[in-house]
Amino acid sequence: MTPIGSFAGLILQSVNMNESWRQGIIMVLEGIAIGTFIFVTFLEVLFEQRNDSKAIREEIIAIALGVLTISGFQYFEGNFRTMDQQNIINSNSAK
Repeated sequence: MTPIGSFAGLILQSVNMNESWRQGIIMVLEGIAIGTFIFVTFLEVLFEQRNDSKAIREEIIAIALGVLTISGFQYFEGNFRTMDQQNIINSNSAK
């Protein structure tokens, strides 16, 4: 996390804008962050360590498990966010 990302998050939370635009901007910024993470992990770190490591298989498995874990968290967070939005819609329509 960089100060620029933190500042962008604060601005997105405080500015008045259409919710679909806000979600679109967040999606693009998260995509950039994930793409950077994958690039650095797989292209920079792994290829550099490949020549020095005796246990490359274990390192690749550990990195793959880490990526799968983060992907699972993102999937479940999206489901919880959808459920929260549906609950808000249902509570507003009941009024």
